[in-house]
Amino acid sequence: MRSKIVSLKLSLAWLLGGALLALTVVMILSMAQGGSALAQEDLVPVNPAIVSIIPADSSVYQGEEFTVTVWISDAVDLGGYEFMLDFDPEVVTPTVITDAGFIGADPQILGPHIYPGTVWFGAVMIPPPEQGANGNGALAVITLKATKAGTSTLDLYDVILTNTDLLTETPTMNDGTVEVLSPPGYRIFLPFVAKDYP
Repeated sequence: MRSKIVSLKLSLAWLLGGALLALTVVMILSMAQGGSALAQEDLVPVNPAIVSIIPADSSVYQGEEFTVTVWISDAVDLGGYEFMLDFDPEVVTPTVITDAGFIGADPQILGPHIYPGTVWFGAVMIPPPEQGANGNGALAVITLKATKAGTSTLDLYDVILTNTDLLTETPTMNDGTVEVLSPPGYRIFLPFVAKDYP
């Protein structure tokens, strides 16, 4: 009788041990497959959006007004944006900043707040749409006045992109440059009068 009980206990022990071993193997294989999937997912490159000043180089005469565009490339599910732009206040002065409609119609406008040498502007869709804007397009248009001959960098920074899930992204940024030329000189041409001489 004792031998039968011992044999039964040994059989149960072997069964439990086998089950635990099988469960352990399954867990290890599952973790390995999951880790492999995560590793493969981590290897997929994620390209951030690019926000640029277009045109990258401008040349205008002193006293003229001109525009530059804040342009986005490779946007994904974009529902809002904001940016700061530094410039030389002795050379150029922003006068008007408008949203260009890329994220949608009638966004909530943030700003503009124009300070000496710095401007802050943004826009956001409230409430967020089901699908944000994708691809390439103009975020904002900035009108500036050339006030003095010289060169000014149009330096983009603190650019924040927000998707429809309210998750933010910092894009790659490309600055611009404007050269302000002295106004051209004026030449006065007197009328030519032909005269017969004896």
